[in-house]
Amino acid sequence: MKTENTSSSAENVSAWKGMSLSTNLGSIKGLNLALTSLNDQLEKLQAWSFSSMN
Repeated sequence: MKTENTSSSAENVSAWKGMSLSTNLGSIKGLNLALTSLNDQLEKLQAWSFSSMN
């Protein structure tokens, strides 16, 4: 069996060990909708606080 010597475009590239960042617009939109919904729900609540600072 004969093996061919093939060249890879990443042959001499060291492994990446840094951080990776991707912009998944779908998840950002979903997060925005979730935060908007949470804000709407919290605005309906009445909150009372007592502080010794007053």
